[in-house]
Amino acid sequence: MKSWRLCAEHYPKQWSDQDSEFHASFSGNDVACELLGEMCWKYQVARTVPGRGTARYKHFAEMLSKYREQVIRPQEVADIIEKELASMKGIYHKGFLSAITKAFWMMKGHPIVIYDSNARKGLRYFNLNPGDNDYRTYFNSWFTFFDRRETQDGLTDAVEWLLKTKKIKDENLRDFVKSDDFRNRVTDMHLFYAGAAN
Repeated sequence: MKSWRLCAEHYPKQWSDQDSEFHASFSGNDVACELLGEMCWKYQVARTVPGRGTARYKHFAEMLSKYREQVIRPQEVADIIEKELASMKGIYHKGFLSAITKAFWMMKGHPIVIYDSNARKGLRYFNLNPGDNDYRTYFNSWFTFFDRRETQDGLTDAVEWLLKTKKIKDENLRDFVKSDDFRNRVTDMHLFYAGAAN
């Protein structure tokens, strides 16, 4: 399992090379099918969205765009994700929870929790119930882990270490490393690697 520091060290490059652009595009304009398709391909969830070509993302992109200007509070996240998972199932006749949560995270960041099968195993490794394709249980368990004192201490240590030793000169990137969005993704990575190793 990777340490908090190693997880924290890994993510700034991914943010700079890829995710910051997705975040800016998803949150700044209506979500375009091409952009959504690119995100799904890079995050290896494109195969979960039924259909062919970029046109298959039309209903998915329209659904996401409804939330672009809406502030989503932590207590609303599970309701919204489960509602839209059901709405996409109604259209596509198949659910794609991981793709939906990844796209919502790119648009909103924290407190959205990305659903991932390895992170599910990671929650179980830390003696938390991740549910069985049940987002609300997964979300609640993820936040139980996130709010633990040892998790917060690990994140704080990793952020302080990263800012002190890695000489991040870009002010925007430094601000991002100090944000809840960064802590959210580092927590995901920690759970992902714990799940992958067990």
